[in-house]
Amino acid sequence: MKLHILIWKYICQYKYTAIVFIIFTLIFAGIFSLYNLETEAVLYAEGKKIFLQHGDKYCIDNLPKNCGDCFIYGHYHTGFIKREGAVLVANCGSVSLPKGGTPNSYLLLEEGVLVLKELDGKELCRMNI
Repeated sequence: MKLHILIWKYICQYKYTAIVFIIFTLIFAGIFSLYNLETEAVLYAEGKKIFLQHGDKYCIDNLPKNCGDCFIYGHYHTGFIKREGAVLVANCGSVSLPKGGTPNSYLLLEEGVLVLKELDGKELCRMNI
């Protein structure tokens, strides 16, 4: 079984927030690609399909086909949540090296709602998937 699936099952079993999985997938996906491990994943939350990818292949200007209801990526270090047609697109930003004048940020997925927050917990944006 793939590592990210095992971690996701652990998170669900103990009802931890999906942010652990999102950070795991986005931050470390670039490192994992060096070892031919997964750089993308699909998860389902509240009946919505969420496609996660590091951001080296896809971005807001190049959405993956059949990405579902939501596409989340990293790579660019610019936190945002926007709707592109029927797809909610988000970038988690960076907790350490944000770019483009964006604050240090991270994403939370809570009951079908995607939330972008600064490190101090201040909410920057919130959108339903």
